[in-house]
Amino acid sequence: MLGRMGLMAVALVLAACSGNGYTYKAHAKPALPKPFVEMVFQEGQKVRVQMLGQDAELENAFMSWVEQGVYTNAPVYRQLPGVFVLAGKPRLKGEGFVMGTAPAPQVDAKGQPMAPKVHEAGVGHLGLVVHADGTVGPEMILIYGKSVGACCEAPKNVRIGAIREGRLILESVKRGDNLLGVARTL
Repeated sequence: MLGRMGLMAVALVLAACSGNGYTYKAHAKPALPKPFVEMVFQEGQKVRVQMLGQDAELENAFMSWVEQGVYTNAPVYRQLPGVFVLAGKPRLKGEGFVMGTAPAPQVDAKGQPMAPKVHEAGVGHLGLVVHADGTVGPEMILIYGKSVGACCEAPKNVRIGAIREGRLILESVKRGDNLLGVARTL
């Protein structure tokens, strides 16, 4: 016969095998690090932005524009002091420099069109400008202001990144300055 200790050992083994919720779970694959981009303005101001991973299609488009050099020597064409900077080559009507994609139309359960869920950039974010025809980019907006209410002056945009370094440096960037370049970093 099993003694008291033997019974306890059997009970522990049976409890472990009974599926009480303590099962070994393989670890999920580690998430890939979200990429960073570094922006350099003409006076040497550097801003580091981390992509948020919320809209892969827009982030891929932005990264392809970075790789194509779309933002190399791009002008700062609008600025609201203390609030935001708009940079990039403005898309002009009739010009061949038309990039961006219209968001895919979504429908609800009844087949009615739904307004797309757009997360606009707020204080401390990078966004891509949304045009009246629904296309997005390549112009970008860096909102560095100190109040969320000031963001209402910003054009419609889609948030793609968060400013991690250099937010206050943007106060020295002025309309007419150039964005010398944007590079992907880790």
